[in-house]
Amino acid sequence: SSGINAEWPLRPGYKPQYLRGFIYLARLTDSKEEKRKLLLSVVYLVPRILQTLEQRGQTYKSIEAVQFSAMDKLLSIVEKDEIQTFCKRLSALLSKSPDSGNRKLLELQVETSKKCVVVEASNGQSLTTLGDSLLTLYEMTDSKTLLKESEQCFRAAIQVEGKAIKSETVPEQVKEMQWYKEKTGVKSPPAAAGKGARGGPAKRGAPAARGAAKGGAARGGAARGGAAAGKGAARGRGGARGAAA
Repeated sequence: SSGINAEWPLRPGYKPQYLRGFIYLARLTDSKEEKRKLLLSVVYLVPRILQTLEQRGQTYKSIEAVQFSAMDKLLSIVEKDEIQTFCKRLSALLSKSPDSGNRKLLELQVETSKKCVVVEASNGQSLTTLGDSLLTLYEMTDSKTLLKESEQCFRAAIQVEGKAIKSETVPEQVKEMQWYKEKTGVKSPPAAAGKGARGGPAKRGAPAARGAAKGGAARGGAARGGAAAGKGAARGRGGARGAAA
């Protein structure tokens, strides 16, 4: 059966490759339940292995990195109501890691915190953690976008103070961030209509002009008909005077 037996011996020589084998098997299986068991086995076993290590050297960091990978993959298969719990655990582990300055771990911290914010946009702790991670990553990359998003997160965290964590209200600063729009499917509002659109009403007035033209033509026809009738009457009167003579 899948999973790790609690009676398995923990040897100091335990290699990270053994743990990665569980992640590999989880990737191969099509069963969601089997994936969950295999990944959770890694999550539960790693802390026990780390306790046997006397120094936080390269071996410690390698084994810890396997745990981070397993938890990150778990986030894609757990139920929605479990996401926040796993996000918080992974975020806490990443922040306390002796290798927390590693760029890859920082990027994982950012992605984990984003998932927290998507689930609970009014969670001040998640917003602060995300803002702090973005700021640290900015110091490595000098990306102005990261700096701006970091500031937006901190401002949003201040805005939600005193509000319920489960509130469905999303802070405006969060709505403005591009990654949030992409993850939630929120579309930007359409651009304002241009001058062409404002000129539309003039086109709607065109039928009236055509009606006026038609009316003018009718009136012109009537005038021409009246003139013809007048001429006919004159000829009739001339004929009558000739007959009298």
